[in-house]
Amino acid sequence: MASRPSTAAQNLVALPGLYVTCGVLNGSVLYAAAGPISGPIIAMDTLLRVDDATGQVDRLTRAAVGCPVLADGGVWFADADADVLVEADPSNLTVWHSFALPSASQYAIAAAGGGLWVASTQALWRIDPATGRCRLTVGLPAGLQSVSLLASRDGAVLYVGLGASPPGPAVEARDPIDGHLLAGPAYLPGTATVR
Repeated sequence: MASRPSTAAQNLVALPGLYVTCGVLNGSVLYAAAGPISGPIIAMDTLLRVDDATGQVDRLTRAAVGCPVLADGGVWFADADADVLVEADPSNLTVWHSFALPSASQYAIAAAGGGLWVASTQALWRIDPATGRCRLTVGLPAGLQSVSLLASRDGAVLYVGLGASPPGPAVEARDPIDGHLLAGPAYLPGTATVR
């Protein structure tokens, strides 16, 4: 028996002129990073809240919006241009808090182990969502830099995508409480490093 497409797939909201990169779905509401389509380089400067049930679209514009996650009752994203971690109201995208982050060239975030993990090109930071304070800093292996984060569905494993010079990109599995290495790095065969 064929499965029926979800409501989100049936009632897509048109967002002309916007390129949507990454997001998280919570029921009928999509939170996503987006930016205007204006040439070969697209600056992700907008957090979208798209309610598929009502068709309502809310926008929060910042200098640079990273992929959002849901944690501790809010929607979170990193603004890499301002070096801040932002928490917004999931019902209307009103900014609740902005917490300073150590300066870095890029950020990725994930919710796991009862906290927020922020990855930069230099390290992983475990952030207390209630205070915005860094509770733990985990260094990365020499020659590797973090480029992405993903928590397992149950939050028991934090996956860290790493960019590297030869032998190439890799993935690590880390404990979401203390950041210790569970497995890896596992190098991804058949991939090329972009320089």
